[in-house]
Amino acid sequence: MDLELYLRVIWRFRILVGVGFALAVVLAVLSFARVGFAHGVPELTYRQAQTYEADTILLVGQKQSSWAGTSTADPSRFSGLATFWAQLVSGDTVQSLIARRLPASERRAVRVQAAASLPDPSVYNGVLPFIAIQGFAEDPDDAINASLVGAHVFMRYIAAQQARAGVPAGNRVLVDLVKRPFQAKVVVPRKKTVPIAVFLAIMVATLGAAFVLENLRPTPKRSAEDESVNEAGANEASVTARRVA
Repeated sequence: MDLELYLRVIWRFRILVGVGFALAVVLAVLSFARVGFAHGVPELTYRQAQTYEADTILLVGQKQSSWAGTSTADPSRFSGLATFWAQLVSGDTVQSLIARRLPASERRAVRVQAAASLPDPSVYNGVLPFIAIQGFAEDPDDAINASLVGAHVFMRYIAAQQARAGVPAGNRVLVDLVKRPFQAKVVVPRKKTVPIAVFLAIMVATLGAAFVLENLRPTPKRSAEDESVNEAGANEASVTARRVA
């Protein structure tokens, strides 16, 4: 690869390359964001949204002091309930209750699910009796609100189910809120594949056009004076060679 040749061609067609570079930047930006006007001032807004997640952590236990080991219940039972109950959050009943509590503008824009979130280091493939109520949305505040709403709805749902089943108060499994979400994290960022592809495509086309134009340039004809000088030089070199011989 002759780098010097490439740089010479790029410099010779620097105006074309500069225009292509500016066009590539503009189109790449426009493929990633759109231009709008707010109060007469242009502003850029992203074309794609990113997804945020916020988690509310719940503790499953029979009594408020059960986590300290004062309960006679089997701790592994609570871990099993946490894993089982986490699946109930995705059921139609709980999802419909959550939707009723969410603002109408957020019902289609958010998603709530749950997982038994904390692994138990003392048991192979085991989990601790914690449930993470996960709220997903394109806005971080909506994700936090969805997680909190889902947690409160689920806690009331479990309490109502046990009351309806006639479980004695002393034998009921409690679900306590132990950690609120203070901020949401990005779990699905905006994809930058399209703007990168647009930029590279335009730059490749621009550089290709520069080299095509370079190859189409006619080879400059040598003048008669240059040819006579070259011929005289050749004759002189021939005479010098014969003398040496």
